[in-house]
Amino acid sequence: MKPIKIPPAVEREQLRQASSEVLVELVLQQQDIIEQLVLEIERLKNNAKSDSQSSSKPPSSDIHKRSERQPREKEQPTQGKRQPGGQPGHPGKTRKGFGRIDRYEVV
Repeated sequence: MKPIKIPPAVEREQLRQASSEVLVELVLQQQDIIEQLVLEIERLKNNAKSDSQSSSKPPSSDIHKRSERQPREKEQPTQGKRQPGGQPGHPGKTRKGFGRIDRYEVV
């Protein structure tokens, strides 16, 4: 495919002063550019549709697309779900400790 050559931007006043031949040439150039762009879009759409299931590409080359579903907001914890850690109302268990030290041994 040949590269698309975009004509330079033209001001509105320049277009009003231009002859009809120049305007016709500009319109024909724009039609040619539009045709090239439409062909390029179609080619890219066909390439985007091919994945590992519809071509010989490996699955690792597939582009992971975002789900069209809206992501769910984080749900508020309900009565049935417990948070990790100690639960409210649960009696704690702690180690009793050593109490008083009665002797030292030097090793």
